[in-house]
Amino acid sequence: MTAELQIITPPAAETRLDDMLVALTCLITLKKPDAIARGCLGGEFGYGADFENDVFLMHHYCWCERFDCPWCAGCWCEDNSVRGASSDGKTAPPGKKCDWCSNVHRWADKGALRPDEPPHYGAPNFWHKKTGLRIWWYKWIGRDMHIKNQPVNLTVIFEDCAASIKRGAS
Repeated sequence: MTAELQIITPPAAETRLDDMLVALTCLITLKKPDAIARGCLGGEFGYGADFENDVFLMHHYCWCERFDCPWCAGCWCEDNSVRGASSDGKTAPPGKKCDWCSNVHRWADKGALRPDEPPHYGAPNFWHKKTGLRIWWYKWIGRDMHIKNQPVNLTVIFEDCAASIKRGAS
């Protein structure tokens, strides 16, 4: 008698946008091998990479949950009614405010977040600076993605990002 084992994994990249983000991760890795975020379920290049130049930014999904992390944060201030303490119970130190509440708006000033967006949005995992396309994902590319300012022609954005990696844009 033989036993059969079936392993069911969640879907990885499924859409054209997902495929483009995975391909950009691969291109980044060719230039900066240490930039890639590693994982299993999202595939070899499915978690994104930590990279920024004058054309776009990409950052892996982060769950450090530090109040000062732009990807996790949004706002961890102790008086924030939208979001309480982080999972480890930490809030911003007394008297210290996050970028949002102290009106620094670091990501808003860079153009990644609009100043009027609520503080529960952390920094995007992908941001095409010229078009304002911003994408957030949960753990790996394609999972629970939220997209703002998606243009009709994604190919132009992909080509712009890929060319900037190849030419070494700063």
